[in-house]
Amino acid sequence: MLKRFIIKLPSMNLLYVLLICYITFFFPIISMINQFSDQETNVISLIYRVSTFLLSVFIILREILLRKKIVFPYSMYLIILFWIFYLVHLIYDLYVLGLILDPLKTREYYLGQAVGICFINMLACYHAGRKIDFTLLAKAMFILFSIINVLLIVNFLNSYGLNFIDYAKTRYTLTSEVTDIEYLNPISIGVNSGYLLILMMYVNKIKIYHLILIPIGLFNLIISASMGPFLSLGMVVILFTFLKFRSLNIKKVLMLGIMVLTVFIVYYYYSGVMEDFLLYERLMNSDTETVTSTTMRLESINYAFDQIKSNVIFGTHYYVLADRSSPHNIFVDIILVSGLVGLFLFICPLIKFLSIIFHNYLKNPIMAIAFFTFGLAQTSGYVHGLDQFWPLMALVLAFSVNLKKARKKCFLKNTSSDTI
Repeated sequence: MLKRFIIKLPSMNLLYVLLICYITFFFPIISMINQFSDQETNVISLIYRVSTFLLSVFIILREILLRKKIVFPYSMYLIILFWIFYLVHLIYDLYVLGLILDPLKTREYYLGQAVGICFINMLACYHAGRKIDFTLLAKAMFILFSIINVLLIVNFLNSYGLNFIDYAKTRYTLTSEVTDIEYLNPISIGVNSGYLLILMMYVNKIKIYHLILIPIGLFNLIISASMGPFLSLGMVVILFTFLKFRSLNIKKVLMLGIMVLTVFIVYYYYSGVMEDFLLYERLMNSDTETVTSTTMRLESINYAFDQIKSNVIFGTHYYVLADRSSPHNIFVDIILVSGLVGLFLFICPLIKFLSIIFHNYLKNPIMAIAFFTFGLAQTSGYVHGLDQFWPLMALVLAFSVNLKKARKKCFLKNTSSDTI
């Protein structure tokens, strides 16, 4: 009976789009609900994580029952093999060696993060991605990130008032007023503002509310004072500009000149004002905390390479033992945990992933968002903590499958210029 119910549910494009948005990008909303309710525990977050796991399993189970035989492209097979290899290492570290990165957390926390939030979510997004219209997904994400950024700035103004310059030297975060629980860290705030600004690049017709959303996104990005999202966004914009102006004509040269001149004028006349913001100090590496943080990360990478030498082929442990930290770089982290074997299993599908992005970068904003998360993976996080990179990687690979369908069955309309 359950099998018949799951199969007979309509394979709705909108349903899968909403599920992808919920299981992958909805956490900031949950964080704001947490802060509003001011719970002493993260019970609401736990309920959300369990629900995303169950919905991901539902998507996977439904596709298995519908198709009976699941065939992945070689790139997905390699990613799955990588994750199996990684999880074996993680389980061995956690349950055999008893290695726990943060003593305040449990083994189940790290395993749940790896399996439930990253691996299962990734598989669900791939299956759902094969059935959806990516233009509709981009529109749904635009609505979601618009809401998130508006709520973030409303929360900030409610907490600090209009005189935000007084708080420009601090990093905006969502924390409990009762306990020290951090519901949403500055990097996550910067990431969500980056998502909105990327989607704005693909807007076809500028409307009044777009002109309001752009400064809101920029404000949240600046007040988060997070270098990773800022630098990754810059990388996305540079690639977008390069591809957009690759075939130059007089109009494009004029537009490019205006853009460069505008950036120069803003920097020249407002550099004094920029110095009031922590983000500017961090980018200029003049902030003491930033210098210390950068030094610690470089030391952690050095420790990681020293640890890797003990087993270059198969890897060592899921964190740097010398200073109980992560190298905050996906390539170093992969070699640390799974060695050259894991790196090979990751590099092959990564090449396919980047190839799809570059060939379809101007066609759909999901490509730019995926490239953005790839940039973030170079400066922060660890393999089982990149809960948006892995699902987006799966979506990009699924997008490639959709394009092949489109060429054969005209599944997509106007694949040359998907805008929102």
